[in-house]
Amino acid sequence: MTVDRITDYGKFARDLRKNRKENLNIMASKLDVSISFLSSLESGKKLVPKDFADKMISVYSLDEIQKNRLLNAIELTNNKTIIKLNSLSPIKKNLILNLARNIDKISDEKAGEMLNLLK
Repeated sequence: MTVDRITDYGKFARDLRKNRKENLNIMASKLDVSISFLSSLESGKKLVPKDFADKMISVYSLDEIQKNRLLNAIELTNNKTIIKLNSLSPIKKNLILNLARNIDKISDEKAGEMLNLLK
């Protein structure tokens, strides 16, 4: 028997259900998906579709903090994020690309400092 690992998205969805006193069946119904599909998202068996966040934000009227938590959870679960560079200045593009290329060279302490600067 295998035990499914709950994803970051799964933790968010479970907390949302708990706070709203809903079960998996109710959430699946509200989001117009099957219980098995929703379960497979939470356990990481399927990637969270691109438009799924918009659906959750709308159906659950998520505030900005919840919206950001959801988007972060989906990106962590899907193990990727898309950054649109075309509208950024050359210096911002350079910053993002250099950070992406060198992230494993940065200590957790330094990363924490950088994160605090961006908040």
